[in-house]
Amino acid sequence: GPFPASRGEGKTRRAVLTAAAALPLAACSRRRAIVVGAGVFGAWTAEHLQRDGWSVLLVDQMGPGNARASSGGESRMTRGSYGRDEVYTRMALASLEEWKRLSDRASLPAAERSARAASASAAMVTGTADAFLSYGEAAKAEELYTLALTKPGVDSARALTRLGIAQVDQGKGAAAQATFAKIQGVRQPIAQLWSAYAAQKGGAVTASAQ
Repeated sequence: GPFPASRGEGKTRRAVLTAAAALPLAACSRRRAIVVGAGVFGAWTAEHLQRDGWSVLLVDQMGPGNARASSGGESRMTRGSYGRDEVYTRMALASLEEWKRLSDRASLPAAERSARAASASAAMVTGTADAFLSYGEAAKAEELYTLALTKPGVDSARALTRLGIAQVDQGKGAAAQATFAKIQGVRQPIAQLWSAYAAQKGGAVTASAQ
């Protein structure tokens, strides 16, 4: 592991902090953090630091998700009341949307398997592709939009629009322009705008067409 064991104790707090103190900070090209304790608070702290661009090492002497963690257990739930500890109530309420996002993202592999089944409808495939695109997985979304276009009853103009956006997100400017050129009807104006963007920029953007 990245830290030396101390008399068989493994990655204890003392070993972690000793190793952290010895790190050559001047040589670090990224901000680095070590989070000790992989319970709910530690895991979410590490997650948000990583989102903010930090290089994070999350350690726990008993391992992640262990039975001895005070935040673990099958009977745990999200509470909205903590007595006089108002800060925990505010944090619990603020976390609900994040928990929903985490749950949705965790369900993506199962959703993809269903979408790739021969019996999957066009609506199921495009809906799954939309989910992947919204989470920044443009390559997977591109595959699924392409699959959706082979399904009967598909809204071709919408699927092509989203397919083109997924291609733009990957920097595939020429492919995106070819896709947008196939779109007719009421979506044609927005397709032309996206095509112009793809021609000029060819970079990653946030999908916004509905």
